[in-house]
Amino acid sequence: GGARRGAGGGGGGGGGGGVKSNLGLRSTMPPRGKKPPAHEKPRPLEVVAEEYERHFRAHFGARWPALRTALLSPCVHAALANKRYGAGAPAELADGGAEALPLALACCRRRARGETFAPPPADASGLLAYYLIDAAALLAVEALDISPGDQVLDVCSAPGGKAVAILQHLDLSRGQLVCNDASAERCARLRRVLGQYVPREQSAAVRVTQHDGAAHSAFGRLFTRVLVDAPCSTDRHLLQNTLELQRWTTLSPAKHAERQLSLLCRALQAARSPAVVVYTTSALDARENDGVVRAALQRFPERVRVRAASQMPFGEPTPLGGWLVLPDTSGGWGPAYFAALLVADVAAPLPPPEPVGDGGGDDSSDDGSDASTGEEGAG
Repeated sequence: GGARRGAGGGGGGGGGGGVKSNLGLRSTMPPRGKKPPAHEKPRPLEVVAEEYERHFRAHFGARWPALRTALLSPCVHAALANKRYGAGAPAELADGGAEALPLALACCRRRARGETFAPPPADASGLLAYYLIDAAALLAVEALDISPGDQVLDVCSAPGGKAVAILQHLDLSRGQLVCNDASAERCARLRRVLGQYVPREQSAAVRVTQHDGAAHSAFGRLFTRVLVDAPCSTDRHLLQNTLELQRWTTLSPAKHAERQLSLLCRALQAARSPAVVVYTTSALDARENDGVVRAALQRFPERVRVRAASQMPFGEPTPLGGWLVLPDTSGGWGPAYFAALLVADVAAPLPPPEPVGDGGGDDSSDDGSDASTGEEGAG
């Protein structure tokens, strides 16, 4: 959500000429007439690539070469069916070339490796039949354990793929979804996407708000389910977009973690206990994943605990009880991390978290999803 993420949705990696790094990348030239902001000057690709390679080789050990290869491969997209689509099952999902994924959501992938789905058709009212998304991103929504009448907050919601997934669990005559992003531009895009998956007569139950997600007073204590799809390093996106990789340093994950902790702490405040808050990223570095969750638990030791993830169709557990999907062992899905936090039923609200730097969802970057086709990466 808002991120954010840049997430894994695809972006083109190597352009023709330029320096080829030891990651197998070629430097990408900036678009004609555009220059990167002065405060984000890229460093030499060879230098950054060597630092990146060394960093994650230490992190993943012997697994890293296979994981790197998987991260550089094209992203795989699943088709998430829209239950409010009014024209029956589209041929694209019923032609025998698609197979259902073992998720609670109605979702399928192409049987043949390398095949992709066509853009989703629209019914007579303009609603789209499905949304294209990395299936790893859906596990965080499954972990919310949404009931039809829940009040749900999606803190960093743009471009909207996880919001579309949340909507499949909700009965909009009883439940409500608030989709937030800090950027006016992304909020406008988010409204367009949601309008393609929610009938006009049910739209009052789905609101888009524009707040700094790190401001603890932005939402109130109203929500039984909260999703924090935090801005992160979006490593698959970085590897496939070398201009952004050139701005990476070994300090980048720690800087992201500061913002992420601020967002998660404010999300915990927005939860009406007993509640479930799910924190998710598309980052590889544990500092942005279990590290952020561990810090949040230390802030609120009496009121928040991790509900250990289990029985997911793909991926692996993390030491703290979260879940990590990496593309080398998950059929190309990911990367995606999530942890589900239970907020205890207590009379007093959670105390205001201490400031942790600049934070808030304002840095959300687009993940390359397309509002007209509904295509999104993990995270």
